[in-house]
Amino acid sequence: MRFAASITLFIIGILLLLYSFNFQEVSGYVVKSSIDIAVNGLTGFNSYQYAATPFEGGNIFSIYKLDTGPEDSVDVRYSKGEGEVEIINMPGDLNQFSLIEKAADIPEKVDPDLLNQEFLQEEEYLKDGRVSAIVSFKSSPDFNSLKSSFISELSSSLNLSYYSIKNLDFVNAVLIDIEPSEIQKIADLQVVEQIDLDRKVQAILDVSRPLIKAEQVWKLADSQGRNLTGKGIEVAVIDTGVDYTHPDLGGCFGSSCKVVGGWDFVNADADPMDDHGHGTHVAATVAGVNNQGLAGIAPDAKIYGYKVLNSGGSGSWSQVINGIKRAVDPNNDGNKSDHVDIISMSLGGVGTEDDPIAKAVDEAVDAGVVVISAAGNSGTANGAVGVPAAAKKGIAVAATDDLD
Repeated sequence: MRFAASITLFIIGILLLLYSFNFQEVSGYVVKSSIDIAVNGLTGFNSYQYAATPFEGGNIFSIYKLDTGPEDSVDVRYSKGEGEVEIINMPGDLNQFSLIEKAADIPEKVDPDLLNQEFLQEEEYLKDGRVSAIVSFKSSPDFNSLKSSFISELSSSLNLSYYSIKNLDFVNAVLIDIEPSEIQKIADLQVVEQIDLDRKVQAILDVSRPLIKAEQVWKLADSQGRNLTGKGIEVAVIDTGVDYTHPDLGGCFGSSCKVVGGWDFVNADADPMDDHGHGTHVAATVAGVNNQGLAGIAPDAKIYGYKVLNSGGSGSWSQVINGIKRAVDPNNDGNKSDHVDIISMSLGGVGTEDDPIAKAVDEAVDAGVVVISAAGNSGTANGAVGVPAAAKKGIAVAATDDLD
């Protein structure tokens, strides 16, 4: 055992010595995602025909084919992101290693997943070879001017008649369906600040109980002596829609009803009828009147229903952004003075405070709206709270249960 340990230490020492004096660093290569470097410390490869021996504290790996042996290895250092590495030592012909491929430089402004073909296919983001991307422009008060510059610059390299470009002016961006191979052309444009995948969001289920002691709050009074039951408050439920025909939600749709307005961003019409159930549950939790058991915490509040999730409970960043924009301007006349008082979103997906959907929340708050988003039910681990809950200016509400 002592002899084996000594040999191992000797070999590691030689490798470190070689690394210190002879290895030339060459960046711009990645290990193909099909090889799958383990994230937890990069402990090895799943592929049976390769071996990976870690050294220098596990940050550098000697990769070789089992049928050729370590003498034909390629030494790599872990860089950033799963599977991304630098080539440190390249003995012999690099092409003999089918797991190594040359990669184009990815600008920091581009979401890496937009260029990850395997991810896009597995997560079903590709439709007819195209992916939906949110292109954010550099800061300017004139969105139309920015969009015109964008189209003018991009038309020199792409035939834009083949591409769908939709406004997301609320966050100074556009939505474009484009082949992943063309993303670089967009990234090269001066007017572009950031390019994100139009990521999926999902309804987050919850259970309402008297844990928050709503009945006690109803007995309190505001400055005008009115009980705090939600009277005079308008709440936008951005979700799967609202079944306004339910007796506990007024049984009707329109200015004289409990559900006073809304829009369907999934089917592009003025009827936000719920075809899933989640949005109706949320709306009833907010303002149900308890005719048939759906008692809300603010039974006198009015509801706007914005359908951004489909019958399966899923949607996209761009749909949610459009829902937030309409809640800030319900009659869509460009004047935000008629904004709702509160936005409620019991939905979420992967993302950070700097993503377009989070910026939409911040814009709504700046317009005078209180935005409340579900933090999700994924615990307290790093990254468990996604967007829109991660927005800088919104309120994120964590989960609770009957045992709390």
